[in-house]
Amino acid sequence: MATIINSTGEQDQTEDNVLFTGSCFCRAVTFTLSELPMKAYLCHCLNCRRSTGSSFAYNAAFPRSALKLSFQKPARTAFASPTATGSEDARGDAADDSTAIDESVISTFGVKASGMRKFCSLCGTRLLIYVREEVAVMQDKVIIPVGVIDGSEKDERLRPTAEAFCERREEWMPDMRGTEAFDKMFTA
Repeated sequence: MATIINSTGEQDQTEDNVLFTGSCFCRAVTFTLSELPMKAYLCHCLNCRRSTGSSFAYNAAFPRSALKLSFQKPARTAFASPTATGSEDARGDAADDSTAIDESVISTFGVKASGMRKFCSLCGTRLLIYVREEVAVMQDKVIIPVGVIDGSEKDERLRPTAEAFCERREEWMPDMRGTEAFDKMFTA
């Protein structure tokens, strides 16, 4: 059975009103989200660029109260190559049954004042982003990289509606149609 930790740090076994599910690559950390995102967006800030190794990150901001984390032994411990059909041909070796997994599997980079990124310490997947303290409008939000949300590639509720830090957008990258552009972080 998985341990579920709600946004206040308490154990919880209910999964009512789940709108989204997701996980890290090894599936030691899974989560549910019980509310729609405040905004799904592309972020061109230097922190997102460096942490993804790409020109931008594709994130969604959710109320912190909507997030419930679960922890279990990893479903895989090795990279599985996709087949020509896009499905995985192997999941890698499962973790030893004696492996105890709890919230300590999540590692943190950063501090509250300057922002924190949380990731699975077993597979390295970026999972949660907390914006620095001075951005008051984001203090009750958690940012989730959209790629860790199950089925995100086909879910219109996660379509980007904004671009943040456009002043840092690559010159070769065109404006994204249908999104609102912000030179810094969006305000609401």
